[in-house]
Amino acid sequence: MFDELDDTQPFTPNERFRTAVMRSSRTARRRRTAIKVGGVTCAAAVALPAAFAFYEYRRLDDVRRIDVAGVGDGLPALPTTMPETTTALSPESTATAASAAPVGGADGTVADTVAPPDTLASATTFLILGVDTNEAAGVSGSRTDTIMLLTIDPDRHQMRLLSIPRDLWVRKQGSDGFNRINSLMADDDPAPLVATIEALFEVSIDHLVEVDFGGFKALTDLAGGVSVISDVSLRDDHTGLAIPGGECVTLNGDQALALVRSRHTQYFDGSKWKEDPRADFGRIARQQIFLRSLTGGLLDELDDPGSIDDFVDVATESLVVDAGLDTKEMISTAWTIRGIGLAGLQTATVQATGTFVGGAAVLQPSEQQIADAITFLRQGSPAPIGSDTASTTETTEGQSATPPSSTSPDLQPCSK
Repeated sequence: MFDELDDTQPFTPNERFRTAVMRSSRTARRRRTAIKVGGVTCAAAVALPAAFAFYEYRRLDDVRRIDVAGVGDGLPALPTTMPETTTALSPESTATAASAAPVGGADGTVADTVAPPDTLASATTFLILGVDTNEAAGVSGSRTDTIMLLTIDPDRHQMRLLSIPRDLWVRKQGSDGFNRINSLMADDDPAPLVATIEALFEVSIDHLVEVDFGGFKALTDLAGGVSVISDVSLRDDHTGLAIPGGECVTLNGDQALALVRSRHTQYFDGSKWKEDPRADFGRIARQQIFLRSLTGGLLDELDDPGSIDDFVDVATESLVVDAGLDTKEMISTAWTIRGIGLAGLQTATVQATGTFVGGAAVLQPSEQQIADAITFLRQGSPAPIGSDTASTTETTEGQSATPPSSTSPDLQPCSK
């Protein structure tokens, strides 16, 4: 039935047919070339930033590392049951969970994966020491000026920052003698300080990070400044601090350093200058406000490759860490902080009562105040009664052991 379709004549292509075939062939070749070029371009777009990041991360190997006895040994062992007490600390902020960062490659390295590095697998506690070495500000030599415990808890999506007053009167671990806590780091050896803090607060310190105030200054400039607002004018002739009242100001590195170093802050009450009645607790409060604002600014800069380069510069020039904090864990820590975000940061201060010992002014904590600090480190501050647990609540109360004065200056972060 298909006999009529049989054609005994051979097919002879004419000129029109040959032209169409050649045009189709050229189009196909151009399409294949475009796909190849596009593929190479996409691969380069992925590989070059990854190679840059890997190069920058590897520079973190140059951070100075020291052996610190007691850090990372898992001691003292924590009890399996958390206390049920409600903290009586003065929390600077009570925050809720933020979403976690995505997890990267199986081994967390940057060399063989473009995916983000691993986040921390469990709660990790850092002892953070701010060291003042600026003799121009009246400081001779080097001393531990700021002491903080930071627990990064990926399971709870929390960061819990506990400030320890530098004049806290404590028993030195392994002896019967008492000292100011900031005097325990003799001869640049943090081991006695680590042992005392672990015993006092029943905490296992996983890592130590020491940063000089020059590093705070550099980080402030990297973040584009720290924006704060005070309800009254502030000054400190010793450090050069000068902040006008009722005005949002952006402090550069030098100005921010004058703020966090200030121990003789005065405020203008409308008729005369007065000393901040909160003393060292007021300084801690200002430091925590500074850190909150600084953290927010730095988190905004993390997506900029140029900022990564600057971060690494600051780290290699200004940080000292324990030998167990390798580059991989440093990256994982930064990525975890980024994932938790500023909303997950809670801050509090160890409370104590001012007294005199041998003519020296010190801060003496009670057993309950130490217990409150322990509770905060393990589980954070409870949400205020009746609050929406999906929101962030901030308090502006003072840090003193007694109720804060109504005339205490109020310093807060503000938008740039």
